[in-house]
Amino acid sequence: MVWEEVRWRREIRETVGRLARLRKEHPLLRTAPYRRVYAQDGHLAFTRGPYLVVVNATPHPFRQDFPLHGALPRGAQAVDLLSGSLCTPMGGRLCGPELPPFSLAVWVEV
Repeated sequence: MVWEEVRWRREIRETVGRLARLRKEHPLLRTAPYRRVYAQDGHLAFTRGPYLVVVNATPHPFRQDFPLHGALPRGAQAVDLLSGSLCTPMGGRLCGPELPPFSLAVWVEV
């Protein structure tokens, strides 16, 4: 841990804080069973209860367009709890916005 506040990378610290608050506010993100939905080339999507977590672990933007395998109801609108983005899964696919490099989204039905 870097203790000198002037050396902190504030954007990382703020992101970790947002994720910790989200985990505290939504206990199923900690306790619900894990189910992998998609995993390919540095991208991962999994469910924890009603939540769909999408991870982009690459240095490139990632278009969130992949098969959901029933992770979200068809035609139901979903919101990303981190960015506030909305999408409506269509044809069994998420079809969400691009995820920036090394980021994630936490989708839940609205």
